[in-house]
Amino acid sequence: MRTSFPKIILLSLLVLAFGAHAESTRFIALGDMPYSLPKDLVRYERLIKAINADKPAFSIFVGDTKSGDTPCSDEYMEKTTRYFNSFDAPLIYSIGDNEWTDCHRTLAGGYDPIERLERIRKTQFVDQNSFGKRRISLTRQADVMPQFAKFVENSLWVKGKFVFVSLHIPGSNNNYERTPASTQEYLERNAANLAWIEYAFQLAQKKKFCWHCVCIPGGHVLLPTWRSQQHEQWLCGYAQSVPILCRKNYPAHFVDSWR
Repeated sequence: MRTSFPKIILLSLLVLAFGAHAESTRFIALGDMPYSLPKDLVRYERLIKAINADKPAFSIFVGDTKSGDTPCSDEYMEKTTRYFNSFDAPLIYSIGDNEWTDCHRTLAGGYDPIERLERIRKTQFVDQNSFGKRRISLTRQADVMPQFAKFVENSLWVKGKFVFVSLHIPGSNNNYERTPASTQEYLERNAANLAWIEYAFQLAQKKKFCWHCVCIPGGHVLLPTWRSQQHEQWLCGYAQSVPILCRKNYPAHFVDSWR
């Protein structure tokens, strides 16, 4: 995904507040940065300082830590981790498509996307904690659903009466049908995502939480205007998860890096 950096800043500095039953929580959602290297690194660092000064309860990085043409190297992954840990408040990370599904591109280094995903899981999701100087403990799908132990990136956390859910549903058609191996990866991850959606909504109903915030890097497919403008082949990778999210009869807000 390619977007101008000024527009990304506006989206990233949007402070979302949900009020219900005299409760609210403030957080910052950001994503799709830095893109144009090295000049965007300075802007990104300034943004992190501004977010730290704002003192949100936490921040959510909704995918795409780089452009789709930036090399998907171990070194860049390590740099991303250092940036995430420079946030004063907890930072929760949802993996985007530029970090792995697009890594087969020549300019991105010609990597095996599935190998890159495995590397991300091993190095950036090593325990239950978020990123940031001050961290929070997350409930990871791998910890409560052993049959989905591989999917350490799917998580949820509770703030007051709100439950926040991170799902791994990236762009690039959700890694569906690029190769037989990518389709198999999609099928396994999609099953995990569907189970995690159900788990989160059941938890919210059981605990009588008043709102869901669902964090998905590929959330643009929920927008009717986007869906009507795209070819059907670009929607098939979301054919199961999106309808379920839209049908849930529960207050919810969707956060993604396209808005």
